[in-house]
Amino acid sequence: MTTAGLRTGLHASGPLESTRRQWAVHTANGVLLADHIVVTRCAQSQLRRMLAELGIAIGQNLVAAMRAVGMHLVGVGELITPTPKEVLRQAKAVGQAISSKVALPAGPGIATA
Repeated sequence: MTTAGLRTGLHASGPLESTRRQWAVHTANGVLLADHIVVTRCAQSQLRRMLAELGIAIGQNLVAAMRAVGMHLVGVGELITPTPKEVLRQAKAVGQAISSKVALPAGPGIATA
């Protein structure tokens, strides 16, 4: 499925069905494949419409369902505009959640913990 208008010129599809589930983000210069996407500056109505297009049921634990498919929210769906400090806090939390799931491949010049 494809969601158009996340931002002007960007379209997201996915996650793709393969061994690893990835999102395909179509840009003016090509297609980016991503394990996770972060949605920002989106009204509740837009978020509901986008999720319905992707076949994600809107239930009580919407955020957990979205994270399960690699979608994360920053400053989205709020009734009031979040402060820059709150957006930064949310962005840091999302970054930590994504980095905890991403395993770095071992290889020459790559240090692993």
